[in-house]
Amino acid sequence: MFDSATEANSEKFAKYLQEQSISSYVIPTEAHWQLGRAERHGAILKHMIDKFHEDHPIGSPQDFEQCLIQLCNAKNALSRHEGFTPEMWVLGKMKPLPGCNTNPYLDSASFLGLDLT
Repeated sequence: MFDSATEANSEKFAKYLQEQSISSYVIPTEAHWQLGRAERHGAILKHMIDKFHEDHPIGSPQDFEQCLIQLCNAKNALSRHEGFTPEMWVLGKMKPLPGCNTNPYLDSASFLGLDLT
């Protein structure tokens, strides 16, 4: 989801999205209010990058790429809406995450009763 007046609205970017099987939605110019959700998620990711950069300075494009991969994975695996993570909605499962030392479950998937096999 992106604004029609951005550099993301190009033929090269559209080809990349198609190659990666990513569906896109261009917000019409007169309906800029629809972009709020995408803007909010972008702001959350930017805040995560700022926090990461404080602890682990990003010095190269490769460092930034690795940072972005790790943070997107964390955001998709840990953020929940109505009890589900984005990872669960898209993949139908979640990666095992370490559980609490004081509960009998080994990971969060076991706690939720999900079968990950």
